[in-house]
This record gives sequence, structure tokens and C-alpha cells, in this order.
Amino acid sequence: MSTTTQRKRRTSSTSCSRRNSKRSRMQMSQASVETIDVVEGTRLSSEDVVDLTCEGSEPAVVDLTNNDSVVGTESYVLSSDDEEEPSQSLNPALLSSLHASARARSTPGAVSCPVCMDAYTEIIESGRLMVSTKCGHLFCSQCIRDSLARAHNCPTCRKKLTYKQYHPIYI
Repeated sequence: MSTTTQRKRRTSSTSCSRRNSKRSRMQMSQASVETIDVVEGTRLSSEDVVDLTCEGSEPAVVDLTNNDSVVGTESYVLSSDDEEEPSQSLNPALLSSLHASARARSTPGAVSCPVCMDAYTEIIESGRLMVSTKCGHLFCSQCIRDSLARAHNCPTCRKKLTYKQYHPIYI
């Protein structure tokens, strides 16, 4: 039993130093702890409080930046029934082109380039060709050329492609 007691004494001396270091760390942490008193019913001048429980007719605006250099501006948004007739009319040719383009894009089975989103008629009118890759995807000649210059694969399915692996199609 004397050997056990000696071991206890040895371990107690190390545990005592551990206790002392722990005690000193706790004293240090207690010294840095700050108590905060919460006072109900007081309001600091720099703090804005918004009551979210009442239903007011005017929305409350709170400046969250706390920066005096920020200037608040008011803007008004018109709904579609508040809009007035525009004083300038659009070019009729441009308007019909936009309508045709929108119809071509919304028509099922319409051919368009998935990169630039131009419809077949727009591609042909601008002097480009419609091309097909070996994987069967359709692009305008300019988009596939630019795409293959950056990455040597199909923009749709990412299969490896070279300049020799696409050809023009005529619809």
C-alpha cells in the first residue's frame, strides 16, 4: 500500500499544479467578464424602434446603414393600369420584328440557337448559317465557332468537338 500512496502523492502534486493553472485561468476569464444591466422602458437616442404589431397605413422606414452620407430618395412605381400612353411610338418595323421573333421562339419545333437565343429567321437574315454538330445539336455558325475557340466541346452536351465535326444544315 505504500507504493500506492507514493503514486497518489506523485499524481497529487501534478494535479495540484493543474488545479493551480486552472484556477489562474478561471480568475483571468472572470476578470474579463463584463456584466450588462438591462433597463426596461428606456430608449437610447441613437436607437430606432419599429412597432411591428400595429397596422399603419404608412410603412415605417428604418435606415440600417447608420451613415449620414447616404441620401434617401423616394421613387414611385406605376402599376400597369396607372400607365399613360407613351408619347413616343416605336418604329413599326422594329415592333413587327419583335413580335415575329417572340412568336418564333414560342412556337413548338422552332429552330433557334441555344447560345445567342436567335431564331432561325434572325440567323439567316444576319448572314449566319444554322449548323449541326456530330452529336446532333443545332447552333448558329458564329456561336459554335466562338464556343469551339474557347473550349473544344459542344456547348449543350460537352462532348469533345473539333472544327471539322459540325456542318451547315438547310431547312
